[in-house]
Amino acid sequence: MKFYEAIERLSQNIDNNGGQAAYQGEVIGTLKLLHDKYAPNVKMTSDQKKLFLFYKQCTWFSVFIAKLNDPENDHYKSLPSLQIFNDWGWRRERENELMQAWLYPEIIKVVN
Repeated sequence: MKFYEAIERLSQNIDNNGGQAAYQGEVIGTLKLLHDKYAPNVKMTSDQKKLFLFYKQCTWFSVFIAKLNDPENDHYKSLPSLQIFNDWGWRRERENELMQAWLYPEIIKVVN
């Protein structure tokens, strides 16, 4: 079950059982805090998401990161360029975000 599914299910159960609004707000608020901590949205453009999912379909995360960090490496020259990810920076946190998106693509939020 995903966080948004749990929030929706609890909302319906509380409403159907005549739950108190304060209790409902507390439960849903707690789930939203957990979602923000453990499954935060990873923002990508539409083109970034398409390319990211292409790599996910045909290779491993380690290859994606290697290509991202060393685009001139001869081992990966046959793979599409990841130049559209150049604005992501090189911090470890960014790689963690990409790994989360690799494992759970539904957390990718498309932005302009």
